[in-house]
Amino acid sequence: MKEDKTKVQNEQTKREENEELIKLFLLHMNAYAWSKGYRRLKSALQYVIELENPEEHQVKELYCEVATQTKCSWLAAERSLRYEIQKLWNMQPEECSKLFFRSTTRCNCPSVSSFMMLFYTANKRDSIRNWVEVAESRSLSIYKYRYARQFIGMKRKPAGNVFDTNIDRRVELCIGKTKNASII
Repeated sequence: MKEDKTKVQNEQTKREENEELIKLFLLHMNAYAWSKGYRRLKSALQYVIELENPEEHQVKELYCEVATQTKCSWLAAERSLRYEIQKLWNMQPEECSKLFFRSTTRCNCPSVSSFMMLFYTANKRDSIRNWVEVAESRSLSIYKYRYARQFIGMKRKPAGNVFDTNIDRRVELCIGKTKNASII
């Protein structure tokens, strides 16, 4: 009885971790969280990750599962997944090629079933998690901005002395030193 309860809790935490990983992956791939395609792709990726052997399942099963989860027809699910995967791939083709094909050259966008299998295998080898961690650190870094004054909004003396101007000057000096540095 106690073993069953811990097993259920472990499965629940693993499911939540996978869901968070998928959300972060889609966020850093510039997918829009408000779109239907995003929700459908998120549920498709979640479904594929939870399968034991996804290569044994037909893609029609995936469309039907996504359709029931997002309350649409399987044709709408298919169309949305095709469009969303194509959009993600066109926005960052080099990143997708590196992540899924381990290639330095730009690869063509795969079909929906191929993309799902590529995502599944990349997730199994922890490439997705590593890529998300690197993307998180890149998105939080102020050094990715070439001219950080526009981003930070530096002012010599802010109105009402709300900010410490010494901190502003230190940030400006640090940014000035790394102006020509490149981000990996």
